[in-house]
Amino acid sequence: MRKTWYSTKWTRRRLTKASQFALVVSLVFAGSLALAGTPDWLKQAARAPLPTYPDDTDAVVLLDERLTTVSPAGEVHITYRKAYKILRPEGRSKGTLYVYFDNETQLTFLKGWSITSQNGEYEVKQSDAIETAAFSEGLYADTRYLVLQIPAAQPGSVIGYEYQQKQRPFVMQAVWSFQDEIPVRRARFALELPSTWSYTAYWRNRPAVSPQQTGENRWSWELADIEPIRSEPEMPTWRSVAGQFGVSFAARASGQSSQSYSSWAQIGRWYAQLTTGRREITPAIRDKTREIVAGVTDPLEKVRKLAAYVQHGIRYVAIEIAIGGYQPHAAQDVLAGGYGDCKDKVTLLSTMLREAGIDSYYVLINADRGYIALFDPTDSSTPLGYLPPSLQSNHGLLVTDAEGELVKLPLSPAAANRLLRVATLSLDGLGNLKGSVEEVRKGPAATALRERLLDLPNKQRQKVFQNMLADLLDGAVLTSASVSDLKEFDGSLSLSYNFTVRAYAEHAGKLLLIRSCVLGGKTRDVLEGKPRKQPVAFSHATLESDVVDISLPSEYVIDEIPQTVKYDYPFAAYNSETRIAEHALHYSRTYQLKDVQVPVEQLENLKKFFREIADDERGYTILKLP
Repeated sequence: MRKTWYSTKWTRRRLTKASQFALVVSLVFAGSLALAGTPDWLKQAARAPLPTYPDDTDAVVLLDERLTTVSPAGEVHITYRKAYKILRPEGRSKGTLYVYFDNETQLTFLKGWSITSQNGEYEVKQSDAIETAAFSEGLYADTRYLVLQIPAAQPGSVIGYEYQQKQRPFVMQAVWSFQDEIPVRRARFALELPSTWSYTAYWRNRPAVSPQQTGENRWSWELADIEPIRSEPEMPTWRSVAGQFGVSFAARASGQSSQSYSSWAQIGRWYAQLTTGRREITPAIRDKTREIVAGVTDPLEKVRKLAAYVQHGIRYVAIEIAIGGYQPHAAQDVLAGGYGDCKDKVTLLSTMLREAGIDSYYVLINADRGYIALFDPTDSSTPLGYLPPSLQSNHGLLVTDAEGELVKLPLSPAAANRLLRVATLSLDGLGNLKGSVEEVRKGPAATALRERLLDLPNKQRQKVFQNMLADLLDGAVLTSASVSDLKEFDGSLSLSYNFTVRAYAEHAGKLLLIRSCVLGGKTRDVLEGKPRKQPVAFSHATLESDVVDISLPSEYVIDEIPQTVKYDYPFAAYNSETRIAEHALHYSRTYQLKDVQVPVEQLENLKKFFREIADDERGYTILKLP
């Protein structure tokens, strides 16, 4: 599917070389003042007084303006203007601009300017920009970026840019993300439509603002002093909490076709039409399907076999040109080529399922959250019956042959994402600990580890195991490790490993202190800093259990053991128990995360929950010499 990227999130990973080159260019510009024709709108924004911001504010958006004009033929002209004032060295990145374009989006104007604290002015234009590919994972796409480095992006400087695009969008809708990670002083969206057109608007994560009529079929929406969305540990995705304005527009004249959609059903019909003819059963598809399901009568087993083929037999490669960002390639072409992107692989699987007598439907999902089984064949490690964590507890558009319906995607129960560790250990009188651990994983815990291990030789796998063990137990040395069921994608993943750790127990005179909780910690410190404004978001619900048996040195007797604890909240639960039998310590605990998001009003309880776990994990069993 076509991806939507925010340049501030995308650049560091994919544009390193381009950014380095752009920096060299900026140093050249910085050597002498350019003949800058700084526009009045930027000068006015630079002169406007600013309130006092917190000391850690890197920059402030002085102006964020978008002007959208639609012609009677449906051509959309958009002018983007943005101005920043850089307050700290960390705000220098605002001087780098990334402008998206493709075959359907023509860039007609691009300039950037800076006004320094000494009133020096600089200008750069489109010919100074560097062009680069937008997405690295695609084999070929018409999506491109221009990278423009604006000179003198230093604390005290005002940076601004303006660019214009002309496009014929597949959907007549504009989306304006007006909130940022830094404060926004003033924001404005303007819309001009032909006289026979109308619009519908929506607001997300912000109360609606009424427009001002600025002319015949012209409107503007203005906002001021928008608070930033500060990054917080384990918060929901930034776009899911930031303010957003959307407007759909269409001709009012009856009988005139429109690409504006006001309901999910209409979008579903549009996508159903877009995929018409893409799932035709050809002789090659029929033969391959019959080969895969030969001798299988159970429908679910047919789904399993066909899904496995598309997951592992069809490589993920994206070719996205124009409408190809949304429209899948024909199933016969995907099969013949042996590759495709997410929508291509789904299209082939749906076609093969139909040949096998099983109905299936597209579900369109934004991966930022009869009998119908939801399954993503793009993810090669996620077994049938599971959704990748990023798709769980999300919404998807279920597309049938005639329409679409927005559906809530399920959150896999905690028991479906299982981690069980069973340890058999022995402690000697010097406090040294050794033994073995059997570990069983299923769900995301298995998927993530499979992806790390699958293509590694055994020697490198041992390094992964050692690093995992070090995260569980300080000072532990891995002596052996093995993994089984690594290629059984539909099943659990099993690990076996042995280790030793010196001086695990602490000596205090005649006492020997042992932490009953040997393997890893469940607590998190995400709430121990500044007060939060955002919920806490976890990737998936989970059920994790430890069962630990430790044979104790015969010369010691038991003096004290930790108390049994049990904590239960709407979002999570935890319990642990330590007992002594036959001169061995038997410790068990269970950690259950019931939901993937904890609302702000429950954060104090979440903090209390993690502190309770931390107290339990620090609990000691005390042995003493008689």
